[in-house]
Amino acid sequence: MDNLNTIKGGKKEINYISKDFDSFKSSLVDYIKTYYSKTYKDFSENSTGMMFVDLVSYVGDVLSYYIDYQFKEGFLQYASERKNVITLANYLGYKPKASVAATTLLDVFQLVPSKISEDGTVAPDLKFTLNIDEGLEVVSSTGSATIFRTTEPVNFSVDEASSPTEISVFQRDKLGQPQFYLFKKQVMASAGSRKTLTVTVGESSEFFQVEIPDTDVLEVVSVVDSSGHKYYEVDYLSQDTILIEEQNTDRISPKTSSLSASVPYLLRYIKTSKRFTTKVNSDNTTTLEFGAGKDKIDEEIVIPSLNTVGSSLKATKNFESSYDPANFLKSDTYGEAPANTTLTIEYYSGGGVSSNLKSNSLTTITQIKYNETNSFLTDGDESVIETIKNTVGVDNPDPALGGRGEESIDEIRIKGLASFSSQNRAVTREDYVIRAYSMPPRLGSIAKAYVSKDGTLDSFTQTDIVKNSYMIKDEVQPEELNRVYGEINNPFAINLYILSYDEEKKLTSPNELVYRNLTKYLTNYRMLTDGVNLTNAFIINIGITYEVTSYMNFNKKEILFELNEKISDFFNIDKWQISQPIDIGTLEVEMSQITGVKNVTKLEVKNLNINDGNYSENEYDIQAATINKTIYPSKDPSIFELKYPNRDITGRVL
Repeated sequence: MDNLNTIKGGKKEINYISKDFDSFKSSLVDYIKTYYSKTYKDFSENSTGMMFVDLVSYVGDVLSYYIDYQFKEGFLQYASERKNVITLANYLGYKPKASVAATTLLDVFQLVPSKISEDGTVAPDLKFTLNIDEGLEVVSSTGSATIFRTTEPVNFSVDEASSPTEISVFQRDKLGQPQFYLFKKQVMASAGSRKTLTVTVGESSEFFQVEIPDTDVLEVVSVVDSSGHKYYEVDYLSQDTILIEEQNTDRISPKTSSLSASVPYLLRYIKTSKRFTTKVNSDNTTTLEFGAGKDKIDEEIVIPSLNTVGSSLKATKNFESSYDPANFLKSDTYGEAPANTTLTIEYYSGGGVSSNLKSNSLTTITQIKYNETNSFLTDGDESVIETIKNTVGVDNPDPALGGRGEESIDEIRIKGLASFSSQNRAVTREDYVIRAYSMPPRLGSIAKAYVSKDGTLDSFTQTDIVKNSYMIKDEVQPEELNRVYGEINNPFAINLYILSYDEEKKLTSPNELVYRNLTKYLTNYRMLTDGVNLTNAFIINIGITYEVTSYMNFNKKEILFELNEKISDFFNIDKWQISQPIDIGTLEVEMSQITGVKNVTKLEVKNLNINDGNYSENEYDIQAATINKTIYPSKDPSIFELKYPNRDITGRVL
């Protein structure tokens, strides 16, 4: 019998696959029957021995549950505790939001007095237009305490496609001449109030942290120490180059300030050791984490260690790029930690469901700051300007929507997994197109974008390449392109073709400053091995000629008007992309659906170029490019544009 109770060299056999109470109990009963068959034989449910078996099974079941639970909580797909989901999402590169602010388009008004020009015409006196800084704060007239702030400046003297100014006559004198004009601009406004937190810091400590107690922090605006040094927010502490925006003014950039109307901001890289990251905690508070120590020059410049990765030395050369080849020749790690100073932290908080407001409710201004840059004013104009400032008004024609509270666990889980797959990098063709469109309009307008592999579309002459291209190889300045001789295809490069809008929302080639800003902007997202060539796409201007027959008893002028509207809407530039063909058959079907149209007997598309007026210089053989009622664009990336619908559409109703 003793031989039956021992196996494998005298060791007792133990069942390791039990997971729940019943399986634990069954395994224990079998174990007792096998190894203690002569000692214990009472397996009734009411026996003392079975009580101990139940207790052990209970403990095993609880331990098994918590082991499985902890294992499950280590995977973002299955985690259920909020703190674990947030931690795992942060690990994958996604920062959950404690609150989401409602947004709306805000109408901003001002009155401008009239003036009589030398030719006797009456026009607005533009020297009295105001330039309002971003951060204009307004509240609701309905009693809501939610504060909305503008996210961009409002310059009434600028009238362009990205920021149009509507002008109407506000008041006339007895003779009917305009006395005051009403200027209106639209600007994005977001809910949230600005708050300040002051923190006293003692001795330096690695990865010093500051917790903002508010549970609805929207963003950290600035962190400044008592010496006036600014700390910059980064995605990760080893990031020592930071992309910042600067106003395109004479003081900052005299060479490019002439383009400030279309590109009001410049992008620039700076290298700094003063940086911090933010994270949202499970209780929705926000924590700021700083670096590990101070930068200092030591022997680790020559002999780098793993602890020196990611720090910036003040003695190193300024390297304006997303990749620094001297990354391992640095001292200390992850930037500075503040010490013996006072930090002033400014941040926005608010949002939530309560920030959603109905239309025409945001009408009260609580804070406004002006950018006093008007040099045309005389001493007598100062009082007029002060009066004009009192005429500034606001309103929201559309409701403020999008406000909500904390993200749910499922939302954090899904967004965290999506963030890991994208890694905030441009990898596919679509990534580069989306990144180009995502560049803020104040850095330059990107209306259309198209990507192809370098060498796929080789039809440019060397002159075209030097004149129209900007090649991103960390960063190549435009003047360096003049030293390029011959085209060498890069297997790791792509060609990004772009176009912009002019002040009338017509397609045009981007100016030099747009290229420079886009170069810096894409460098922040592109992969290390990718090269990006920026160049213009071709614009093919077209005109439409058509004839239709109508049914009896229908007004031909009304049919003609509706047909022109239909064609104009079909070729609306917002609906067209680079390398998109024209489907003549679809257009004919849409025209035939107009009430009163019997048949479309003729529909021709012709090319209009510089010889026909203010059109593109590109000539295109429409007839040769037409196959089965489809007009294909050229192999070189191009876009069809119906530039002036009122005169480029010619039709007749028979």
